[in-house]
Amino acid sequence: LAPLGALQAELMASEALASRALQEGPLEARHIVHPWQLFAAVLPCADRCNAPIVSTYGNWQSEEFVQAVGVSVLRLVSCIPGGVLCFLPSYQSLDLALLFWRRSGLWEDLAKVKVLVTEPRQASEMPEAARQFMAGVGNG
Repeated sequence: LAPLGALQAELMASEALASRALQEGPLEARHIVHPWQLFAAVLPCADRCNAPIVSTYGNWQSEEFVQAVGVSVLRLVSCIPGGVLCFLPSYQSLDLALLFWRRSGLWEDLAKVKVLVTEPRQASEMPEAARQFMAGVGNG
């Protein structure tokens, strides 16, 4: 993400960052995502339960919470043309979301409006996942 100047200024006091930093500076891939391609939103409450979305470890264990997040995602992606990247806090959260959403039929509802591609765990599988995503961008 760019610009990184403010973030870098805040983190430079970190010994961990300083020991891992690239000598040539941070990588800013401005050519990957243009400002007009990016929409970021904070969802203050879930669609179903009208309760605040608080992303804690405990809440990600709750099927009700994960379902409410999924319904909110479905409503959002139904209104957004093209491709959508949806980030979850961890692989464990992703695994639980897939489990709950498939069991409830929400995954199939999502598949009706977008081509669904999950992040592979193996780097060797990433090119195929990227190809599937790019192919789906034109269909969504």
